[in-house]
Amino acid sequence: MPTAAPKIVSTQNSETAQEFQQLELFEWGSHDKALASRNIPGSQVRRRKGLICLTDMWRVSGSPKNKTPPRWLRQEQTQFLVQSLQSQIQDKVTYSQRGKYGGTFAVDELAFKYWEYLNTKPRVRLSEKSVQKRLAKSLGKVKCEVPTLAGNIDILTERELIEVKSVKSWKSAVGQVMIYGQSYPERQKRIHLFGEASPDFFSLIRSRCAALDIEMSWEKS
Repeated sequence: MPTAAPKIVSTQNSETAQEFQQLELFEWGSHDKALASRNIPGSQVRRRKGLICLTDMWRVSGSPKNKTPPRWLRQEQTQFLVQSLQSQIQDKVTYSQRGKYGGTFAVDELAFKYWEYLNTKPRVRLSEKSVQKRLAKSLGKVKCEVPTLAGNIDILTERELIEVKSVKSWKSAVGQVMIYGQSYPERQKRIHLFGEASPDFFSLIRSRCAALDIEMSWEKS
């Protein structure tokens, strides 16, 4: 006759029982369809209360020092996504817990974005100068590094005043064209961005620029 599984009894004096209880809080899903569909090893990536462990994803990906969950969550684009998800979901979108069995956890939508981030191959990074040079060449007759009392304008055409920046520095670009525009009020202000970002994030930038009568263009790195 098969023996019934022993009950787990909570006791302050039993470290083994406490450890087992903590482990029981997690769901180990080697057949987790959501994870499997994205080639995420369910046997190595935990869920807790339905949320996926970003720390496990990071470990599975080789623990890259510059791509830790906390660092990724601090990025402006990630914060924008978190706020967007939080407006749709009543419960926590992400949380962190310290300790031996802790980690950073997130809802599926956020976790899968992190997995994509971990598995994105590094691209050849464009420099601001190289993008500026290429854009100036494509525009034809332009002036570059035009001096003003506030600084140098990247590109000045007969119609436009253009500031080139990485998408991460878009707010700096906006501030600069606003200031430079005072020296050339007849020119259309424009920021030209380069780098990776989500469509929603670009929509946010475009809407903010439109409110200030600033045009936005972008090229992928």
